Amino acid sequence: MITRSGIIILDDMYRSLREFVLDHADFKAAKVFGLSTVDNDPQRIMADKAVKAYARPLTQKNLAALVRFLLHRELGLDIAWGAPQKIPAQGIFHPAGDQVFDTFDDYEDWYRKAGHFTEKGPGSASPR
Repeated sequence: MITRSGIIILDDMYRSLREFVLDHADFKAAKVFGLSTVDNDPQRIMADKAVKAYARPLTQKNLAALVRFLLHRELGLDIAWGAPQKIPAQGIFHPAGDQVFDTFDDYEDWYRKAGHFTEKGPGSASPR
């Protein structure tokens, strides 16, 4: 499948993935976009700042928006995409949410309203 790909999004930080793509991709037909903060093999793996903006942080929303962004920009599809989601250095984040909470009270309020809280079940909040 990789030999027929026109666009490849690669987490090139991982050598085994990078080597697999370098060995199998058709670089005449495919554009390979690297997500690593370090530019690896810049002749073949593109270090595109617009693409990398979606990788920090690489949330589900950012990955989905990145795919739509590249489909629009590279293939000309008439498709909507969103700007990269930003997450501050400190706060409380839940992967099902769309924001970072400044206080535990704000997080707990959202957590309850979102239906995640149960009196008998476990709950947790991860500081960032």
